Amino acid sequence: EDAAKNAALVAKAGVPVFVSTPDLLQWVPEATWCPVVVDPARWRVAAATKRSPNIPVVAHAPSHKWLKGTDLIEPMLRRLAEEGVIEYRRIIGVPHASMPAFYEDADIVLDQFVLGIYGVAACEAMAAGRLVMSHVDAATRAQVRERTGLELPVHEATVESLETELRLAAADPGAFEALRTAGPAFVESVHDGRRSAAALAPFLGLSA
Repeated sequence: EDAAKNAALVAKAGVPVFVSTPDLLQWVPEATWCPVVVDPARWRVAAATKRSPNIPVVAHAPSHKWLKGTDLIEPMLRRLAEEGVIEYRRIIGVPHASMPAFYEDADIVLDQFVLGIYGVAACEAMAAGRLVMSHVDAATRAQVRERTGLELPVHEATVESLETELRLAAADPGAFEALRTAGPAFVESVHDGRRSAAALAPFLGLSA
């Protein structure tokens, strides 16, 4: 009901509309994408740290458990940890200022497995040069590709496929190296604020 009300408001408002995540362009096609912004400089220390542990450290920060799908994946993560395939770290109650340090000590960051989108958390992990596994649907990836000319460097994984992907990453740490190293450059290009400024400039009567 809330979504329907919001869509109706957008339709009748007659004003410029901005969306912060590209998935919303499916529902509001006339909107302008104003990408979420992260500060790449905050994550560069983590990005410069390439870990090579025997067991990959897998981090997950369930800010909203039901949105992230935490309850759907955590039993499997704990089982893999018990088997010695991964080391699982659930990040809870950590101040945002401390997150770069947590990512510096991680190899794989799990974002969300329900909505099929990506947002600030995935961008921060990519900026930190970590392999991000998450469910991002084909329509959202296509919007990114169409509007930026870049592929979203998030490895596709669903609730059903995540275990297989984690086992592959644990068995062959170099399997996803190209994807991992593409993350910082992608964030610099799309989410450092320049594209957002360009999106807002015409509305504000400014030059980007």
